[in-house]
Amino acid sequence: MRSKTAPAIVRLMNGSHRLQTRAPAGRPDSLAPPWASVVATVAVLVAGAMAALVWTRQRPDGVDAWAVQALTVSKHSSPYRFASRLDDTTRIGGVLAASTALAVLAWIRLRRRDLVIASLLVAPATVAVEQSFKLAPRRSHGLESFSHYPSGRVALATSLVLLLGLILRAAGARPFVQALVAVLGTLYVLLMAWARVATGQHSFTDVLGGISVGVAVTLATVLVLTAWRQGNPQRGY
Repeated sequence: MRSKTAPAIVRLMNGSHRLQTRAPAGRPDSLAPPWASVVATVAVLVAGAMAALVWTRQRPDGVDAWAVQALTVSKHSSPYRFASRLDDTTRIGGVLAASTALAVLAWIRLRRRDLVIASLLVAPATVAVEQSFKLAPRRSHGLESFSHYPSGRVALATSLVLLLGLILRAAGARPFVQALVAVLGTLYVLLMAWARVATGQHSFTDVLGGISVGVAVTLATVLVLTAWRQGNPQRGY
């Protein structure tokens, strides 16, 4: 009797383990969405193209010249004060708070290590990539640096907003919630981009490059973590 029930118990336990390692119904098992690799590639190409424009240009022209004229505001105006307050949300304290909040949300809702790692890794990875652009010297047309390309604060805002959307997707949040977060997050990123141009800190090219860097770094991070999770399914949570 014992010899017959033991294998059955083992099979039952193995089946239970397999069920636990699968994503709950309605939740995608993969952190990276199906379009992640394509969008990440496009973002890399856009960031590189913007960097090439900055590299070969002597002074702002075209859309950058228009943005300076149309969007710059006076330092003593209410829009300038609003832009400055918005900038403060991507300082070190704000970024640390946002990253920690995302990690806590990922762990409470899903108990997934890959999501927690992504929450803690995306911001420093974004800063590292952004700084690598600024460390590259250029001496074209008498200029000695990349100016401010890309905008680090816009890149960070983009990374954190995109990561929040991916976590909500993985958590199986309601479509209305995901859509609302997407709209509000996009508005926040666009306002941050406006703030950097309006206060004279960056050009339009800089902020577009920042958005591209944020998208590329975040999606590259989740693609790597998705591959890691698929290679180590027993340690995915």
